[in-house]
Amino acid sequence: MQAYVDAMQPGTNWGNTFDATPDEGSWGQPYTTQVMIQGLAAKGYKSLRLPGTWQNHMGPAPDYTLDPVWLDRVQQVVDWALDANLYVLLNMHHDGWVGDMGHDHDVVLDRFSKVWTQIATRFKNHSNKLSFESKNEPGFQDANGNDLSKPQMDVLMDELNTAFFHVVRNTGGGNATRPLMLPPVYTSADQPELDSVKATMAKLNDSNLMTTIHYYGYYPFSVNMGGGAKFDDKVRGWIDDAFDRVNATFVAQGIPVIIGEWGLLASDNVERGEALKYYEYVAQYARKKNLTTMLWDTGGFYNRTTLDWNQPNADLAAIIRQGEIGRATTS
Repeated sequence: MQAYVDAMQPGTNWGNTFDATPDEGSWGQPYTTQVMIQGLAAKGYKSLRLPGTWQNHMGPAPDYTLDPVWLDRVQQVVDWALDANLYVLLNMHHDGWVGDMGHDHDVVLDRFSKVWTQIATRFKNHSNKLSFESKNEPGFQDANGNDLSKPQMDVLMDELNTAFFHVVRNTGGGNATRPLMLPPVYTSADQPELDSVKATMAKLNDSNLMTTIHYYGYYPFSVNMGGGAKFDDKVRGWIDDAFDRVNATFVAQGIPVIIGEWGLLASDNVERGEALKYYEYVAQYARKKNLTTMLWDTGGFYNRTTLDWNQPNADLAAIIRQGEIGRATTS
């Protein structure tokens, strides 16, 4: 599996598209074409994370039947990406109802299982270059919308990931061995959450599993507030600590890791030179720790209309690409 994840480097996200609500074009991105996907592959990407929000495209209980037109459209883009020789990671993204498992346990788990059964069945005969991710940034709330405690969330995360695993595996075909991504709570790099998802993986005892974190950096720097204007030792320390923990907990133990999203939370607020330093450092340090990176992109980096880098970010894209193979003297 480490070789599989290594082959996915570098990756990117097809953000604000199938994760948009209520439909593909609702958040300002053009409708996806095969040429757009081919252009993305020509930029050197090896993998594409395809976030998908399903809640607006399913029927009522008890079956929660997915709209076949929507499924056909998602499959069309998955097929285009596979035809472009990209690895594809398909997930459940902004489906906030999953968080209600904290207070509506049986209903949510039933709905989650039935939706994933339909997705997995649709793609059961696809190439194993397609992988599935159980849930984007999962968290759980009580009936008043308040977050549960971390220990409570870890218990529910174990149950959700375990259900996802068995649902997909039981659909058979290529899904019997398809690579599956099990995230920790909120895809956090904090040690308790890493330990929790590692325990789930040990229990499942399956060699085709991987995990993920998301990384947007030290918060004051990532939004340029509270004295966080500079890419300094504190910002670097946060990167080092997070990636070191993930490497020691998973990679060094034979479990591959993908940074499924990364970037800055408010990149327009961060001075340009400081942002370049950050992006270069994250890219190169992730490489040193054998972590595959999937840049969060909603059209700010790769322009889906021109099939080229967006000019304000062309230098930034070059910095990232250099960081993936070495160091950048520009930084």
